[in-house]
Amino acid sequence: MALLDRTDLIGNLFFPRTDEAPTPADATDYAVAVSGASLHLRVHAGPSSAGMVLMFHGNGEIVSDWNAAASDFSEHGFRLAVVDYRGYGQSTGTPTIRTLLSDANAVLDYVAATFAAPLVVMGRSLGSAAAWEAIAHAAQRHRVRGVVIDSGFVSVDAFAQRRGLAPQAIDADARRALDPMPKLAAVTCPVLLLHGEQDAAIAITEAVAAFDALACPKQLVRLAGRGHNDLSWHPDYWAKLGAFLHQCKAAD
Repeated sequence: MALLDRTDLIGNLFFPRTDEAPTPADATDYAVAVSGASLHLRVHAGPSSAGMVLMFHGNGEIVSDWNAAASDFSEHGFRLAVVDYRGYGQSTGTPTIRTLLSDANAVLDYVAATFAAPLVVMGRSLGSAAAWEAIAHAAQRHRVRGVVIDSGFVSVDAFAQRRGLAPQAIDADARRALDPMPKLAAVTCPVLLLHGEQDAAIAITEAVAAFDALACPKQLVRLAGRGHNDLSWHPDYWAKLGAFLHQCKAAD
């Protein structure tokens, strides 16, 4: 069985959690139908004529982990929409690399069709793979205004090693599907890369490599003293992210 479809590697590749937290009063939950599963999408309220940030969260995270951040996005003129991967939170199914990528396209299609708002796609950590996939295949159809990558990766070999796999275990099919680098060439909208200087999980050199590969308007924000999971505590995080979102909204 190709690595893209193997479910026996969940303990190495995916860390799903259930979500029993109540839906916030100002949010609405949706079920996005994908092949063989239903994905939980939460959309938070925001200002009138708001844009929308579609968030593909990090590994081990769930929709409700982002409830508190919704107000921060709202302050910058955007509603927050967060989706859980298969097997995470209230989503059904079993996560695989293939479905992580294919579902990202389906979710972006759903959000664009359901909500008439300027779109920014955001991916954090593992979610960067979903974000790059969705942007590469759907950005032109949906006039995505921008991309935000928080602690993302671009090296397939390093991805494998972090999960206890030898790089040669990544078969050609999986490498072609998972590798973000070729997808970066398809990005034409502005991109903001946020990465901690002290990130021990995904080295900042991967953000630098992504920045160098992009041919679109781009910005790399290196956050001093921050690692993989504490970026938003840095004062420059929301200052830079907020400024970028305002620029995306103004481009509408």
